[in-house]
Amino acid sequence: MFYVGIDWAKDFHQIHITDDSGAPLSIFKVFNNYEGLNKLLGILQKLPAAKTDIFIGIETNIGILTEFLLNNEYVLYALNPSVVDSCRSRYKVSRAKTDPIDAMVIANILRTDRHNYRPLRPDSPLCRKIRIISRDRKNLTEEKTRIELQLQESLKIYYPVALELFSGTSVRVFIDFVKLNPSLEEARKFPVIELENLLRRHRISPLRASTINDKINAAHIDIPSFIVEAKKKHVLSLLSLLELLLDQLKDYDKEIAALIALHPYHKSLISLPGVSFNLCSRILSEIGDNLSQFKNYNSLQSYAGTAPVSFFSGISRKSVRRRKACNKYLRDALHLMAFSSINCSSWAKQYYLYLKHKGKGHNQALRNLANKWVKIIFAMLSTNSTYNENYHINNMKKHLSGEPILINLT
Repeated sequence: MFYVGIDWAKDFHQIHITDDSGAPLSIFKVFNNYEGLNKLLGILQKLPAAKTDIFIGIETNIGILTEFLLNNEYVLYALNPSVVDSCRSRYKVSRAKTDPIDAMVIANILRTDRHNYRPLRPDSPLCRKIRIISRDRKNLTEEKTRIELQLQESLKIYYPVALELFSGTSVRVFIDFVKLNPSLEEARKFPVIELENLLRRHRISPLRASTINDKINAAHIDIPSFIVEAKKKHVLSLLSLLELLLDQLKDYDKEIAALIALHPYHKSLISLPGVSFNLCSRILSEIGDNLSQFKNYNSLQSYAGTAPVSFFSGISRKSVRRRKACNKYLRDALHLMAFSSINCSSWAKQYYLYLKHKGKGHNQALRNLANKWVKIIFAMLSTNSTYNENYHINNMKKHLSGEPILINLT
């Protein structure tokens, strides 16, 4: 058997190849381009072993290099960088860190401790596409929030009443109104009939025009004109960016809904209480459709970050902490799902209130509830079944037998 350690980087990758003896067979670097990756492939193909006997370790599970190796059907292990860091002292007492040393450590981790890790098992192309789009949508949503916060801060400086007129800064009626009236002086000159027409275009009762007009014409602090003129430009720029992002997010939502409908797991996940198409796509794509990578639901709970980490030894006091080494995209999605399920599932609300009654904080209670949901999701995906609320209500009644019932479980 052969073991290949790769210390990856943006421009080039350091490679270390060894066998069962641990002796270095080849040490080289390749550039992160077409020629470099094909050079690596050529060297791997010359090794006197089948692809199933060549084990490759790398500290990431995404990127061109990872996809390249998986597409060529090599056995790939994605190792956490903290694992490599903790094993470095085995081979260098000084704990020296260089690219060749890290590549050597990765190769030897596979040689001696491969049984502790599981190889990457790629999901279907559809699932991987949904994952990429869902993560990009999440990043765009965070960018939208950042722009909204900038917009609010700018308006507070010279035009604070604009923030009181509508339900939020990301609604279209707010964007259209402020683009037409980027200052208080212009808003006061805006005809009531045009304001009513604007409200009608956004399916809002024109009767609200008088309330909006009263707020605009109320007494406000006078802001120097130079501040107003300077901040107007910034606000109009932010509104253009916000409008563009809202259009792009709408397109993303359409594509996600179309893609998720093609996946065989979507009927199971969309049946969960409080799960929208966007949340369904995030959970499905992060778990993946290759469930064989998880030994059982406990493995999935650890991967999702909902299972706590215990610390105790001998007579020392046991402590339980939040798991940090996990798929943070999945952890975030499950946190949102747990929060949303409180209002959509009676047993979930009862369990949440029970945890709060026991002294758990809000976030800790949501993590515990998400941990329950992961177990349910794993069972549903394993059997390709849909959600049954009554079944889980009965389970909760048994689980909380003798405990105070804080709501009616129906």
